[in-house]
Amino acid sequence: MHILTLKHFFKILRRFNRIGELAEDRTLTELVEAVKDEYRKLAIPGSDSIKIVLKYWPLWRLLHRGVRQHPCLYFAMLAYASETAAGRPVEINIGLYRNGLNEIKGHCWVTREGKKLYGNFGPSPSEYKHYLGKKDHIVFWWLKEKKERNLSSLKEDFIRTWSKKWRT
Repeated sequence: MHILTLKHFFKILRRFNRIGELAEDRTLTELVEAVKDEYRKLAIPGSDSIKIVLKYWPLWRLLHRGVRQHPCLYFAMLAYASETAAGRPVEINIGLYRNGLNEIKGHCWVTREGKKLYGNFGPSPSEYKHYLGKKDHIVFWWLKEKKERNLSSLKEDFIRTWSKKWRT
């Protein structure tokens, strides 16, 4: 049974706040490196800690602006830190797609040996069939629509979108 005590609540909230601080004025790859550098401070101790975060996910979205705006990013960073602290190697996966307004949007999730570990946010990882590349612990994917232009022409959009600084 996964119970959220007041002690756990504040520990998790502090970690979400720190992820927000780390995300400020950093690109996604810089954020992952910053989380990697601070994984011991960001990890939630205990084997069921990530399950507790997931069980009360609606609460975090309600109470924390950053989690509300970028839920998968915050959760992926927290899971990445916790898994790394436990000595279990994982990768951050970033899936990119175009929304109806032709804007590039993203979704992220954590995997080990290609299998998604946690969460059910955003499009399903299995929908991202086009591998774009890998940088350190980050794997990039594209969700291509049937009517979409050639993937090679999306390179500039990809670079422009994911080199932006995060605003949380």
